[in-house]
Amino acid sequence: GQMDEAEALFREALMRRRSKFGDCHLDTLASLHSLAEHLRQQAKLEVDEVVAQGRLWDAEALFRKALAGWNTKSKAGHSTFATISGLAVVLHDQGRLAEAEALYRQACSLDGSSDPQALEAVRQLAGALHDQGKLSEAEALYREVIPTMRTKLGDDHLSTLGSIHALASVLMDRSELVEAEALFLEVLQARRLKLGLSHPDTLASNLCAAKALKEQGKLQEAQKMYRTALEGLQATNRDHPDSFTCMSTLAGVLVELGKPVEAEALHRQALQGRRGRLGDKHEDTLASIRDLADLVKGQEDKLSEAEALYREAAGIMRMSPSRDVPCYLKLISKLATLLATQERLEEAELLFREVLDGRCTELGANHQDTLSVMNNLAGILCARGEMREAEKLYRMAMKGKRAQLGDNHVSTLHSMSNLAGLMAKQGSLGEAEVLYREVMTEQRLQFGNDHPSTKASILNLAHVLDDYGKGSEAEELYREIKRKTSFLGKFKSEPLVQPSGLGLNI
Repeated sequence: GQMDEAEALFREALMRRRSKFGDCHLDTLASLHSLAEHLRQQAKLEVDEVVAQGRLWDAEALFRKALAGWNTKSKAGHSTFATISGLAVVLHDQGRLAEAEALYRQACSLDGSSDPQALEAVRQLAGALHDQGKLSEAEALYREVIPTMRTKLGDDHLSTLGSIHALASVLMDRSELVEAEALFLEVLQARRLKLGLSHPDTLASNLCAAKALKEQGKLQEAQKMYRTALEGLQATNRDHPDSFTCMSTLAGVLVELGKPVEAEALHRQALQGRRGRLGDKHEDTLASIRDLADLVKGQEDKLSEAEALYREAAGIMRMSPSRDVPCYLKLISKLATLLATQERLEEAELLFREVLDGRCTELGANHQDTLSVMNNLAGILCARGEMREAEKLYRMAMKGKRAQLGDNHVSTLHSMSNLAGLMAKQGSLGEAEVLYREVMTEQRLQFGNDHPSTKASILNLAHVLDDYGKGSEAEELYREIKRKTSFLGKFKSEPLVQPSGLGLNI
C-alpha cells in the first residue's frame, strides 16, 4: 500500500514540474528518474510476473526520456551516469543482458573513480557478465572491486557484502564450493548483525550458504541452514513463493537424509501453498506435483495418488505450448514405469512410445536417454509377447550403448543381459550364453562375486548352460551360488533377465 501511495506522489510531482517548468527542466528530468526508479523497485517486489513486466516497461520508457533530456545538458554528468545505470538495471531485470552490459560499460566509462556509485556500476557490470555465463570475466571484476570496497566502504557495508555474495555465486557456478561456502557464511554473519535474521538479503545469503553445503554433501549442516531460512521466510510472509521453494528444497535434503515422512509433509505443504498462491498451472506448482509423486510412488498404499499426480502434471504440460519438453518426457517416462510395475502393460507401452518418439526428435536416436527408453519399451513388448519388435529394440539399445558408453558400462551390461534373456526365451541359447558370459565376467571384475547383480548373472548363465546341455558347468555355477547365498530361491527356473522383472531402466 505504501509503495502505491509513493508512486502516486512521484507521479503528482512529475505532473506539477512538467506543468510549471516544461519537459526538459532539470527538476522534471529528476522526477522522471525518480519515478522510473520507484517503478523498478515495485517490479522487484511484485509476485505477478505480468504486472512486474509492465512496471519494467514503464520504468524503461521513463529512464529513456530522462536520459534524452540529460544528454542535452552540458553539466549533467552525474545525473546522466545515474540514469544510464538505472536503465541498465531495468534491461538487466528484463533479461536483455547484452544491452544491459553495454550500458553498464558506458556508465563505468563515465566515472572511473572509486566512489560508491562508480564501484556499484562495476559490480552491476560483473553481474551482467555472470548472467551471460561469462564467469571468468565476472570473477575477475568482482575480485578487482571487492578489495577497494572493503577499504573505501568497510567490510560490512551493504554494497561490499553484495559484491562478496555475488562473487560467491560465480564461484558456485564454477564448482569452487569451498571458497563459495566461506564467502556466503561471511556475508550471512554480517547481514544478520546489520539487517536482522528476516531481512530478504539475509535470507538470500542463508539459502545460498545452505545450497553450497548441500552440493558438498554436508547434508546435516545444510538441513539446519534451510530450516533457519524457512523460519525467516515464514516470519516475513508465509505465503511468499520463496517460502514454498525453501520447503521443497528442504524436503529434498530430508529425503537424502532418510527422513521421508517429514519430507512428504513438507512437499504437501509446498504444493498446497503453490496451488493457492500461484495456481495449478504454474511451473513451480508442477514441480511440487512431480516432487510429491516421486516420493509417494515407492509406497504401496499411495500408488494411485502417485499416478493421479503424474497424470495431472502431464495433462497440464501437454496442453502448454511453452512446455519444457525434456521435463515433460521425463515425467511421462516415470508414469509409464509406474504403470509397468503394476503390470498395466498396454498403457505403459503407449506412454513409452510417446517418450521414445519425443527423445528421438529432441536428442537423437543414439543419445543415452533415448537408448534407455528404447530398452524400457523393449521390456514391455517382451512381457506382452511381441518378441520380434522387442529384440529389434534391445539390439538397437545395446549397440548404441556400446558405442556411446563403452562395453563395460553398467547400463550397457544391463541391455546385454536383457537381450540375452530374450534370446534364451526364444531358444537362441548360443547367443544367450555368449552375452551372459560377457556380462558375468565384467560384473565379477567390477562388483565382485558377491554383488546381487553378479549373482543374478551367474544364475542366468547357469540356466542357459543347463538348457544347452552343458550340465557340468551349469552345476558348478549352481553350487557357487548355493555356497554364497540362498539368493532367489530354487535354481531351476526361467532366466532372470533383471531383478526388476521387465528389465526397465528405472
